[in-house]
Amino acid sequence: MRRGTRGFTLLEIAVALAVLGVGVVALFEVFSSSMRLQDRAARQSRAVLYARGVMDALLFQQSIADHVEERDTADGFHARIEVRHAGAEEGLEDRELSFESEYSLRYLQVDVSWQDGSGTKTYTVSNLRRTTGGFTLLEVTLAMTALGMIAAMCYAAFNLGIRAVERGEVAVVTAQRLRVAADVLNRHMKSIIKYPAVDEDDEPFLYCRGNATSWTFVTSVGQHGGGGLTRVVYQVLEDPPRLAMSETDMFTPVSLGMEPVDAATANPTILLDGFTALHFDYMLDDGTGQTEWLTEWDCREEDSLPSAVRVWVDGLPGMDTDESGATLPWVQEMPVMLAVFDPENLEETDDFADFGNLTQNGQAGHDGEDGGNDDAGDAGDDE
Repeated sequence: MRRGTRGFTLLEIAVALAVLGVGVVALFEVFSSSMRLQDRAARQSRAVLYARGVMDALLFQQSIADHVEERDTADGFHARIEVRHAGAEEGLEDRELSFESEYSLRYLQVDVSWQDGSGTKTYTVSNLRRTTGGFTLLEVTLAMTALGMIAAMCYAAFNLGIRAVERGEVAVVTAQRLRVAADVLNRHMKSIIKYPAVDEDDEPFLYCRGNATSWTFVTSVGQHGGGGLTRVVYQVLEDPPRLAMSETDMFTPVSLGMEPVDAATANPTILLDGFTALHFDYMLDDGTGQTEWLTEWDCREEDSLPSAVRVWVDGLPGMDTDESGATLPWVQEMPVMLAVFDPENLEETDDFADFGNLTQNGQAGHDGEDGGNDDAGDAGDDE
């Protein structure tokens, strides 16, 4: 037969709680007493420093007259300053000299009093002053203090210069990265092609779509593979934020109409990183001189390409700051330029002939993959 474990009785629990309560109260009392003692020690230290500062000021003065002065400070200290000729009270004998002397001995006393928890306390410092040759301890102290201040200012100026150089280097690197990204964007946008795409209802439309974080179109100057007709996708990737660009020359009007705006390749090229936010805006020009910036663009709705694209990048290191210290965003407005040709005048210039051959070669490859969408491609070209 197994015996059960005996628990604590109510009396034992009460005694344990009483002992614990006494211990906690004692700890709180010790903590409170230590805080009071610390406050008293701090006030006494400030009183000593204030009294010695006043005494040093009296010793530093070139000439001083007998007087009594009282002062009150914002910290609650009351100071009494007394300056008089030293005499018998300081243990000096009053003797008559057989010659006249320009030296005189004065007694200086500074009393600093303050209210403490136990009453009023007073700290007194006194000194004797006379005119002597050489440097006094106060003069040496002041000289060393001035030297320390000059050294501190030199170090601060040197440190400020080093930090300015570092910020300048970061700004130069950021400017170079922005220039490279802007050059790629400008080159693509100056050669946008009015390329046709076919939607789910086999209706042709101009291919160019974009939103705040992604933009896709067809250009005649691809960056990869030696150029040519290329579908370009600009996309803002997350974690961490970065601007990626991807190109593909394998597309058809049907595939363009079916793919989403942010359909990028598996291995995009990172054009820019290190920022906190980036978005695209698209300019709508209604032909009357009125323009409007939109956050989304779809040629099926607008029936045209945007007049310009604005890139807004925020949080880049090394950028200028405003009066509040916040980093200013980098904003670039880039006009859209079309690579347009007339099939009836392809033979007029070599440039148009080369461009026509390039377009026809690309269309031949695309039509082979399209599998019977010649009518849609012709409709898009006619548009």
